[in-house]
Parts: sequence; C-alpha cells; structure tokens
Amino acid sequence: MEECHAGMRPRNVLRLREVLRAVAGCPGITISKAAGCGSTVPHTPNSIKEELTDFTEKLRVEIIAPDELADVLTRPSATKRLAVIGKAARERGFPAIASCDRNGLYGAMAFGDACKAAGVQPIVGALLSVARPGQRLANGAPLIDWLALYAQDEVGYGNLCALVSHAHLGRPVELDPHVTLADLAGRTDGLICLTAGGEGALTRLLAGEQMVAANDYIEQLEALFAGRLYLELSRRGDAAEITAEKALIDLAYARALPLVATNPASFVEPQFHPAHDAMLCIAQSAYVETVSYTHLTLPPSDLV
Repeated sequence: MEECHAGMRPRNVLRLREVLRAVAGCPGITISKAAGCGSTVPHTPNSIKEELTDFTEKLRVEIIAPDELADVLTRPSATKRLAVIGKAARERGFPAIASCDRNGLYGAMAFGDACKAAGVQPIVGALLSVARPGQRLANGAPLIDWLALYAQDEVGYGNLCALVSHAHLGRPVELDPHVTLADLAGRTDGLICLTAGGEGALTRLLAGEQMVAANDYIEQLEALFAGRLYLELSRRGDAAEITAEKALIDLAYARALPLVATNPASFVEPQFHPAHDAMLCIAQSAYVETVSYTHLTLPPSDLV
C-alpha cells in the first residue's frame, strides 16, 4: 500500500470524489484542512497588505491505495512506468517495443534501460510536428500535423536527434516547435516513417476530401522515406480516421505502399480503464458520467 497526497481547493474535492468512485479498488479519501498563501493566478499585488493577506483556503487530500493503483493515481516517475512497459512486453512475447515522445526523446534512456532489463529490444522514436505545406491558420501560424518516426539504426537515431533539436531551435520563438518537410531533406536515412493516423496530414486531408493535396503530400513522403514509409490505419473511433479509411486503403494499393495497423495503447492491463478515464476527467475538470470531455470510447480490450 502507498500513501498519495495532494492539496486542492475545496470546490475541487467533490469532483475528485466522484471520479474516484469509478476507480475499481479505490478505498476512499481522507480530507484535512490546510492553508496556503498566494494566489493560484500569477499577478502583481496592488499593495503590501494585499500581498500579506492573499490567503487561499485549501484542503489536504490523502489516499491510501494498493501499489498498482497508486502508480496510476500519482503518475509515477518515467523510470517506474517504463519498467512496467518493458515487463509487460516480455510477458506478452513482444521481441521489441517502441517509445514515441512528442517532439522529444525525453524518456529514451530510461526506456532503453527498462527494456534491456526485461530482455526486450527497445526502439526509439518521436512524434514530430510538421507544418503542412501551403496551409496556415487564420492567425498566420503554420497548420501542424504529426509524423511518427522510428530509428532503424545509429544513423537514424542521429537524424532523429537532429530533427527534434531543429523543431525547437529552428523555428521562430513565438511559434510552437515544428519542422517543415524541407527540413527533413537529408535527415531521413535510417528512419522509418508512419503517417500518424488521425493526427497526420494524410488522414486529415483524405477526410477533408482534399485528394490533390493528399497525393502531393504522399509523393513528398515517398521521396523522403523511400522504402521506409508506412500508411497508418487506426480504428479508435476518431472521426477523421473513420471518414478517411477507405480512401487511405485505396491509396495504399494504388501506390503499392504498405499499411500498418495501430491502436492507442493507453494502459497495460484492462482493469485500469476506469482509473485512466478518471485521470482524464481530473485533467479536464469533468465528470465520468458526462460526455463533455474527450474520454475513451473504445472497450478496454482495444486500448491495452
């Protein structure tokens, strides 16, 4: 058993209690009074008196839960989470498993160590944000899609590091990290590319019936990742993926490109579905019973 502690404003306790009721095995919570000084919203006090009297009422919440449930509730360290993933991959007979951080390789070292300890081959990857060619948002910012890139070898790992660095350092500081397709030129050797399902430009363009743009985009990816490009087919209830599926399959056959089936692995064991749903509710200030938040629409067996 482990103790989980948190401090929160009183109005949030009822919401926490409601979402925790959906978590199988959660024993309940203990609440005690606490006091905090300072506003939760950054601001400059108008006077010394305001600064000294700006107290915010808070409550201390304590949950004593089984170790595996505590892992879910407290979002444990990356090393601990990745150790669980490596162990699960070995138990399921996977010879290899990949990690894919967004615009970074933050967990690559811990992931590699965890997989090595479990006897599983680690594959390092990254979800890279890519500006869509010729399209911008109303404010002039680039329209961002994603590509999933995985290192095949040492050369690929070096190129992946270079692209991730360029996403952060090679763009105007007022814009979110991203690269352009032109930035990928000369940096794709040793990299496998997946089109990122509903988060990728190809699926989004096909869903929007922008066939000319979709063909132009896939031609550029084919040139960049010759023999290492896979069209990603996902079935997770996403509207764009559902709409684009037939066109995506037709495109794969027409261009002799391989299809790869993927699904979002959100947790290791099916019984963690309620806990995961509850954590999404907490993050989005919503209730499990409502449909006003982005929750898991597929059965647990499809999300392991």
